[in-house]
Amino acid sequence: MSNSGEQVFFAEEPTLDQDLRFASLIEQFMAAVLSKSLDMTDAKRAAVFEVVNRLSSRKIKPSLDGLVVLTQAGVSEGRQEQRISEKIRIVAVGRQEVERALGIPGVVRAPTERTIESGIEEYPKSSVSISYGSSARTKTGNALSSRLESSYPTSTQLSSDEGSIVSAGDSATMVHAVPELGRTRPATNVPEEYLQLARHLIAAASLQKVDVDGIDPEFVLDGPSLITVGVKLREGSSIQPFRARLPDIARDIGMGDKAEFIQVENDSQPRTVRVILPRPNKVIPSIPTYESIPVSENGYLPLYIGQTVDGKDYITTVESWPHMLVAGSTGSGKTTLLKTVLVQLARYAGEYADFLIADGKGETDYMNLVPEYGYVPSFPEVQLGPESALRALEWAVEEMERRRQFIVDLYKKSSSGSAGVNAISLFKDMVTDKKKPPLKPLIVIVDEFADIIISSKKNAELFENLVQRISQVGRSRMIHLLLATQRPDKETIRGAIKANLNARVVLQLPTQADSMTVLGQSGAEKLMRPGDFLFQRGSSSLVRLQGYKV
Repeated sequence: MSNSGEQVFFAEEPTLDQDLRFASLIEQFMAAVLSKSLDMTDAKRAAVFEVVNRLSSRKIKPSLDGLVVLTQAGVSEGRQEQRISEKIRIVAVGRQEVERALGIPGVVRAPTERTIESGIEEYPKSSVSISYGSSARTKTGNALSSRLESSYPTSTQLSSDEGSIVSAGDSATMVHAVPELGRTRPATNVPEEYLQLARHLIAAASLQKVDVDGIDPEFVLDGPSLITVGVKLREGSSIQPFRARLPDIARDIGMGDKAEFIQVENDSQPRTVRVILPRPNKVIPSIPTYESIPVSENGYLPLYIGQTVDGKDYITTVESWPHMLVAGSTGSGKTTLLKTVLVQLARYAGEYADFLIADGKGETDYMNLVPEYGYVPSFPEVQLGPESALRALEWAVEEMERRRQFIVDLYKKSSSGSAGVNAISLFKDMVTDKKKPPLKPLIVIVDEFADIIISSKKNAELFENLVQRISQVGRSRMIHLLLATQRPDKETIRGAIKANLNARVVLQLPTQADSMTVLGQSGAEKLMRPGDFLFQRGSSSLVRLQGYKV
């Protein structure tokens, strides 16, 4: 059909595209007429079918007064609308919307407006940032909206588990999940281009014979390096067809070169999967501005470690680790991540924390990140090389014994009926009372410890023994060990190291075997560089984060 002023007519010689669209429209009309969902007698059905037949052979011309003509758009195209006259529109949409409009059963009406649930969603149940077709609108100006609009945390937020600040003290429930702190995000936070990408993804999956349910996403999470799309599947469908057809789907949405980084996971919502896509315009976030508070409700020495998949800053505490293993291949962002950790912890240097830093490879990456008064007097600068690193660890073991003796002597001086003295409680009580604590947390950082292990068999055995002694007893005496390496193989990550360092930060690794060595499961080989990492603390599930820039 063509448009000429207010007149609608059939083209004498239609183009191939016009002819195909017209044929598609006729097919939909015939399908609707033959459908049992239309309530009409057989005689009326036959009469209507004859009219459609004559229309298809162009023996009659349609009367389009006040009619909206639905036709089928390309599977990767958005809604297209053309107004022919004041009362006549031609709308090109996807197949499912055409079927819905024509009354074909099994098609759910596509929602027309986007709203988000009122109140606060709990993320372990549903990591929803945008919800379509829900019953309540978000009210602006209320306490929830005010909390969501806050750019930086206050001192109250750092010591509380409420609001938009993510706390490491709450356990995560799945990979890419946000810890259990209730919050939602306004729909306006997700750019329209990413909503359109989510719809294209669903359309492409449908074209590849994946049994998706509906044409709109269940939710869209916009993070610094990832976009997470919630896709509803039909009843009884499996996640496997989606995974099997990922290369074709990625090619259809223009991400064929990034197919290896696209992942599909089960979501906590029924019949819903999460599709994690690389963000077209990756953003490396900056460390948030915040007031340094040495003790919070979740532990001492809080710091930001990265941003979640929906762009929220994730807080952890040194006390909650209590020892950490960092692994990442060359170029993955390991050194930058360690620098962001050191820059934040350096705010506590001198008054609330001491530092002992060594680099097994002998590099000077961490020079001048901690002020001079933040180092222990015996090692007033970064220790370079395997031998210096081992001497520093030996001193840490001796310091551990000195702290034990200090606590014993302090207990003997106290009243006989008092409870035992604990170094952690003593530190927190003194800080809370704004007094100078007699013992402070000692942060021991050893980067590139693989160079110590491979330097000699004697050094390897000594290093492993020192790490085991510190990691087993150090927590109760506020001595915290952070080891980092870019070679996380079985020769480097030995049993004692793996068993006693509870917290893990794992950036991109070369192989699945390396991921299994560090995490006990695959996944790290599919991370993107730089700064994309998985964080795990103790037995809690993995959380995917994007590291900061210095």
